[in-house]
Amino acid sequence: MNDIKAVLYLIKIDILYSARFRLLLSWMLYAASILIGIVDRKRADVLLMKAHHYSDSAAFQSFLDPAIKKMLDHKGYMPSLMPVVNIKKELFPRKYMFIAKPHKGSREKGVAFLMYSVSFNGFFRQYDAERFLQDYYLVLEPDWAGYCKPEILTYAKIASHPVIVEATEQLDFNFIKKLDSNLVPVDFGASDWLDSNIFHPIPGVTKKYDCIMVCDWYNYKRNYVLLRALSKIKEHNLKAVLVSNATGLLDTLKNVARYFGVLDNITFVQKLTPAQLNLAYNESKVNLLLSYKEGSNKTLFEGMFANIPAILIKGNVGVNKTYINEATGKLVSEDDLPGALVMFSRDHARFHPRQWVTENISCQRTTQKLNAIIKEIALRSGEEWTEDIRVKVNEDGKMRGLRLEDPVLDARLDSYERKA
Repeated sequence: MNDIKAVLYLIKIDILYSARFRLLLSWMLYAASILIGIVDRKRADVLLMKAHHYSDSAAFQSFLDPAIKKMLDHKGYMPSLMPVVNIKKELFPRKYMFIAKPHKGSREKGVAFLMYSVSFNGFFRQYDAERFLQDYYLVLEPDWAGYCKPEILTYAKIASHPVIVEATEQLDFNFIKKLDSNLVPVDFGASDWLDSNIFHPIPGVTKKYDCIMVCDWYNYKRNYVLLRALSKIKEHNLKAVLVSNATGLLDTLKNVARYFGVLDNITFVQKLTPAQLNLAYNESKVNLLLSYKEGSNKTLFEGMFANIPAILIKGNVGVNKTYINEATGKLVSEDDLPGALVMFSRDHARFHPRQWVTENISCQRTTQKLNAIIKEIALRSGEEWTEDIRVKVNEDGKMRGLRLEDPVLDARLDSYERKA
């Protein structure tokens, strides 16, 4: 019975997370939008945006782009497509917002970050975004690939105020750029704001695991792909550690591992502290990300700061592919994954990812890049620039300054609240 459950699970997940199914889903949503548009234009437009959001095809997205641009031309329409959310106001300074530079007067704007699409929605509903953008440059940091979402596009066409949108996925970068709006895409994201003092090499640590996956045990993470790959190279007796914050589908994954005959090769661990996670990275030879679509993943790059190379599955949507290179790891197809695991088990030491990520995507380097972009916009607009932005760090689902002793800057949010 357990074997039957495992086989049925594998068939279902292989179908649901295939590129063909995602394309079929996009076309079905598009077709539904045409039919529903006869009686309900707003609901049809929501479906049209979902078709664009779920698509991984540049050609299909380009086909839908004119319709999306047409929606943006109607002032006030895009916010009406957002789902209703209620976020406690105290969560903005504590979790969702980071002030990188204070507002310094009518001639010099501040710089503020918003993290997660739900906060883009909540902020727009509770605060006067247009007044806020008169005083601050806003940086949006979405949490998922597929940027055709009302939570993001609501900030387009807000007067002429530039809004920076982090976009590590090339499809999303191109989409935002082609809108020809006040949204300004940049090719970095949540993965580029890590603290190298938390994730770092530990001298003398023994390699206990041939590979590590750090992700919650849910279907879209495709942990089962690793289990299937290990079953094809049993003669090498490779060991893997799977790390998760949530229990998720632990029992299902154990059953699948049992079905493939690799359960004894897998260590499942939960809820590690940052220090414990850093040790797990150091005890591993290669770090894996096998999901086909998600946001700007951070765990691959946590491992790189610990000097652990990465395997990223080919076809992934979300991660900046230029970050996977000769110094940091490999892009690998699912068919080639077994051989890649054997190769990294043997040759992991020839990769040196920490040096590359420190020089290119550390929180300090990313701050320099963003500072240069916003400073250029400000000076071109005739504004002053007397103070650079502070270094931001992403940690435990929220943002903070790199230096813990730095005071938390206040955006005077109460003064921007929408009037009832």
